[in-house]
Amino acid sequence: MKLTEAKLKQLIVEQMNDFQLGQLIEYLEELQQTFSSLPENAQFEIDVYLRKENGIISNIKGLDYLRSPLQDRFQAAIDSLAREIEGTPVAPEWHFITINRWYTVSLGESGMPGDIDSELKIYRDGSKRFAITQFDREENELFNYYEGNDISTSGLIDFMTSDEENMADFAKDHINTHGEATLDSSTL
Repeated sequence: MKLTEAKLKQLIVEQMNDFQLGQLIEYLEELQQTFSSLPENAQFEIDVYLRKENGIISNIKGLDYLRSPLQDRFQAAIDSLAREIEGTPVAPEWHFITINRWYTVSLGESGMPGDIDSELKIYRDGSKRFAITQFDREENELFNYYEGNDISTSGLIDFMTSDEENMADFAKDHINTHGEATLDSSTL
């Protein structure tokens, strides 16, 4: 086989893609280990979604999101990336993973306008989006506290394992300090 410039460029792109997928696998393995070590009654959700087909995004087949352990949800995404590195699948098998937790803070005397949702969305290309969103009593989105892609694993765990009272206190402190402004998640 003659190594042409075009072939060399193709090999470099393939190696870079394998490297990026390898980094994403390492990140998912870190999250898998961290989240799997949390108590089983933790109140967050982890979902792995297939690519959008005909305008519909669906869950990966074979995972029961009510009964499958958190470890299995991460493993489905990790195994898919490993198959992609090996060249087995023709196209990526999943589009994004979400890790989220809904905080019911509008009840009681929290003084907050409505509930709060904390969510990390990890896309198949390795990009991430983290957002903490405040809702009104009718669950209409009011504003985001933080939005961006730079949150540490320990910071994510802190948010996902906080109870409703601590999350309401966080939201009140944020509003008092910054108003209803959206900040970059790198400030966490």
